[in-house]
Amino acid sequence: MAERTNQITAHGRPVFKRKDGSIYSEITTTLQTPDGMWITAPSVDDKGQRLSDDEVYERIYSKGYPPRDFITGKEIPIFENLEIAEDYARWRSENAFNKEAVDAGYPGLKQEPLPPAETGKGFLKEKLHLLLSLLLKEQKVFLITLRIHKNILELAISLRVV
Repeated sequence: MAERTNQITAHGRPVFKRKDGSIYSEITTTLQTPDGMWITAPSVDDKGQRLSDDEVYERIYSKGYPPRDFITGKEIPIFENLEIAEDYARWRSENAFNKEAVDAGYPGLKQEPLPPAETGKGFLKEKLHLLLSLLLKEQKVFLITLRIHKNILELAISLRVV
């Protein structure tokens, strides 16, 4: 069993010490999202226990979108491909105690995350309402399916011409 130390990483996560004296804070895991994007997230909880990928996924989306570190609340970046996500994991590990580098941010991040107004429930409701209005004006029959999968709203629309 690991012991929590008084140290905190530059990412804001607690540091744990194993019986052999080695330390760790997050042990990252890289996961693919339902839309084919990639996220690299910490897999260690606040007690120093390693979580499964499913547990990590549930926790980082527990407050909705965008995904957030379940200990610090910081937004977790989303990447277009696995290679960049894995490079980000290496960068996080190499800079765990480098506050200057962490404050500057990952240099491979090409675009800023969307502002909260464009990721919240209100935004999604507005876009869904607009989409439904357009579909109804066409006077066609549509099959619309909404479901929640691991705290992510999925929308499927299929067209049937009448």
